[in-house]
Amino acid sequence: MDSNCTKPNARWQHIKVAAVTWIPWIKMIERGKCIDVRGPMAEIIHSLSTALNFSFTVLSPVDKAFGSKRKKGDWTGMIGMLIRKEVDFVLTPVSATQSRFEIADFTNPIMTGPMHILTSNPVERSDLFSFFKAFQVEVWLFLGLSILLVSGISFVLQLMLPESEIRHQCMIYRFFQHFWTYFTCFLIQGLPRLPVRSSLRLLVGIWWLICLVVMCSFSGKLVSMFTSNRAMNKIDTLQDLLQHPNITIVLEDNSSFTATIKKAEKGIYKRLWKAVENNPHTTYSFNEITSENMLENIAEGTHATLLQMVTLKTELSRRYTEKGFCGFYVGKEEIFPKTSIIAMGKHLPSCFQQKLKRMIDGAVENYLFGKWIDMLTVNYTRCVVTQPSGVRQRTLFDLRGVFSCFAIGIMTSLLVFLFEKCFPTFLNL
Repeated sequence: MDSNCTKPNARWQHIKVAAVTWIPWIKMIERGKCIDVRGPMAEIIHSLSTALNFSFTVLSPVDKAFGSKRKKGDWTGMIGMLIRKEVDFVLTPVSATQSRFEIADFTNPIMTGPMHILTSNPVERSDLFSFFKAFQVEVWLFLGLSILLVSGISFVLQLMLPESEIRHQCMIYRFFQHFWTYFTCFLIQGLPRLPVRSSLRLLVGIWWLICLVVMCSFSGKLVSMFTSNRAMNKIDTLQDLLQHPNITIVLEDNSSFTATIKKAEKGIYKRLWKAVENNPHTTYSFNEITSENMLENIAEGTHATLLQMVTLKTELSRRYTEKGFCGFYVGKEEIFPKTSIIAMGKHLPSCFQQKLKRMIDGAVENYLFGKWIDMLTVNYTRCVVTQPSGVRQRTLFDLRGVFSCFAIGIMTSLLVFLFEKCFPTFLNL
């Protein structure tokens, strides 16, 4: 065993550790010049001090950061304090990265977990003319052109018939009659009379087949839209998030994830950093991201953030416990899996390192960390609102577009009636 642990040594009778708040692992409460630490990692340091008979002081970096390497080569945050030997080890778990392994010793992993996107709860879409969205705009335009085309062909074929009396009537009005006849086929209406000529019968037969296929597709899609709960602004992936430029993306300053996307040369991370870089108010400390003001901004839909799942569960559970309500949505995509470990200074005696490693391993193997986290996340599922399953009744607000079309149709028919009264001779030209 290391002589520094078996013999009295004033240097190791008092240990300095660095820490910043990271829920659920550790929470720091400043009481004047003193710092009170709580959480699973606080239990670890108290047990270690009892086993090795030392006292300790908890220090927090000025920038409240975990630590990242600057261009000059120096480090910020807790890792920087560790390199400068201002502290002996870092109490708050940090992400395992290659650059950090080069300058410090580490315990075995405490936890490995991905990050997820936190946004406001999606709301059900109810647009004014949502029923028209059963088809894309291109489909509606093509259908309109198809009606004009088949009406024109029918008009020309009838015009060329020798027995046709259409030459003695108003051309515009008769073309409109053809147009209206073929348009009403979409409304499952029959023709006033069947054409005599085989060419026109063939044209009408093909058109009815097209109308049958189109209307069956439309009605099926309409039923699906009305019987399913549709959500807008549902953000599951980074791709979805980048499609909402009005949402401010908030990231943790000087974190391993932020450092990674900064260095990205292509792909989704490059696009994410470009979106973050264009907004000066996007990087904050962990305490600022999990503050009530920021969570309110996220709940209102103006901001979104990325945090590890265990942190999201703890913070949202706490919010529900304190407020009794909250509505957030956690994206499904697993982003940037992070392995959390404890960083130790290379100058720390091996006996301290081995004892700390054994305590961490014991807490992981006996699911002590898991039990602590379970107690802190008991209300998580109540806070994250999911879309209700099943079919709900349609309201007048949902069908306002249909009644708007009804009102437009009545006004149009009145205008046509006034036109007929004012210009009765026009139809007989």
